[in-house]
Amino acid sequence: MLLTALFVGSVAAPATVSLFSTEAQIWNGYYLLASDRQTDGDPIERAFAGSLTRAVPVRFTVFDRFEELPADRLAQRLDPLDPRFDPFLRTVGGYFLAMEASGEDRNLTYLRTDLAPFGLLLRLAFRSPAAPLRVLDFDARRRLLAAGMVAAIALAELGVRVAAGRLGSALGMVGLIVPWVVAALNAGSVAIIAAAAVLPALRRLPGPAPARAAAGAAVVIVVVTTASVLLGGMLAGFTVGVAAIGSVAATATWWSALRTPPTGEPRARRVIGAVLAGSLVVLATVVVAAGASLPSVRLPAPGAGSATVTWDELARLGVRDPSLGGLPTAADYVTHVAFQEGMPYGRPYRLPQEGERLTVSSFRFDPHARRMLRRERLVVTYDQRWLERVVAEATGVGRLLLDAGTVNVHRRWLADLVRSRRPAASVTALALVSAGIAVGTALWVRPARAAR
Repeated sequence: MLLTALFVGSVAAPATVSLFSTEAQIWNGYYLLASDRQTDGDPIERAFAGSLTRAVPVRFTVFDRFEELPADRLAQRLDPLDPRFDPFLRTVGGYFLAMEASGEDRNLTYLRTDLAPFGLLLRLAFRSPAAPLRVLDFDARRRLLAAGMVAAIALAELGVRVAAGRLGSALGMVGLIVPWVVAALNAGSVAIIAAAAVLPALRRLPGPAPARAAAGAAVVIVVVTTASVLLGGMLAGFTVGVAAIGSVAATATWWSALRTPPTGEPRARRVIGAVLAGSLVVLATVVVAAGASLPSVRLPAPGAGSATVTWDELARLGVRDPSLGGLPTAADYVTHVAFQEGMPYGRPYRLPQEGERLTVSSFRFDPHARRMLRRERLVVTYDQRWLERVVAEATGVGRLLLDAGTVNVHRRWLADLVRSRRPAASVTALALVSAGIAVGTALWVRPARAAR
């Protein structure tokens, strides 16, 4: 029962655990989806609750209350000379455009979710609207190709085992491979590189020297998981570690069910293992060396900065100069909120200073003093409590910007963004494959020689 639970968990965890999912996202807490300009955003919003499209509502004052309107309809509602049409409202629509090198633009949708990539792909497969959508945070096509190639290799060996009448061995092979297919969708080529090192080491577990093989497999798993963390980050390390646990559980379940070691000549088993490992090496090389299929687009991306939103950090970031263009930031959003709330009382469009007070003056005539008396009524104090309210009540693009922190936002090429989040070179990845295969094969062949 425990082994079965471990195996099921190794498949389910990458789809449900969201601890390290932000490593796969350009915007923390959101996945970027691209679609054609003609695509209606309503089906996407119905399919993915909480998503941000160009129709996301934004709020502005109508003096006695506030009104919300979709961002793409602001120009129809507010006159260009209307002072309520502040710099934030004028440029917020830029967050929903991805600019291609050819000059054609695409719509951007921000899917708010903390799912890992595998969970996102499952959700897109079952809940995606008819409109074609493209994930921009990672190369989904390459990952699907890699997972399909891993499955093809597994099916080939599965067919050989079934044809030889080794049904139990075939079931064990399926158990070994399934967690790594999931891992390939979740972590890409790093998972395949790790599989090329781990699977050969696990194949010796049901043999004549299980204790020694288990110790060797444990060493390989620890080394490869650690290397995956260094190569691909915590998400890749978690995915590889979970897949390795699932493979061990499947191997142990297969062995305990049969109660006998696999039959066949040692030489034949070594040949099969070498073919499997070699196929994974070739696959890893292809996946790492293949060119990306991501579109050539420039899209809004957060830069370096602080993850916290404080008065000091907002002042450091500053309000963007409208004449220079560009995209609004968290400081612009806070300025927009202060301006829209304070405009009926004469507040200008600028970032409040901490402790600043907005007051309204009233006058009355004192008949005894025979002069006008001025009285000031406090409207709001821009203190920490006010800022915390703004952060807590933020929605739409404001929520997106405040979740990112006090950072500048620039349009960057997608290829540069993906490359910057995966700084390991292909040589490092291929070196990991070679080292993993060398260690795994040595641990697998050596006990076989000793048993002769």
